[in-house]
Amino acid sequence: MCGKAQVVPEDHGPRPFCSMRCKLADLNNWLNERYSIPVEEPAEGFVDDGTQD
Repeated sequence: MCGKAQVVPEDHGPRPFCSMRCKLADLNNWLNERYSIPVEEPAEGFVDDGTQD
């Protein structure tokens, strides 16, 4: 989040973030939809019948 190098001990709580502040800032970005995971929309007319191939 802040651009600091990751030089923290293994037992550091907010890993992989450098601090709790950066961890919470990242969470805030997800909650406010500043981040998203792209999805591929199904083809038009696709019907999910619940079965798997």
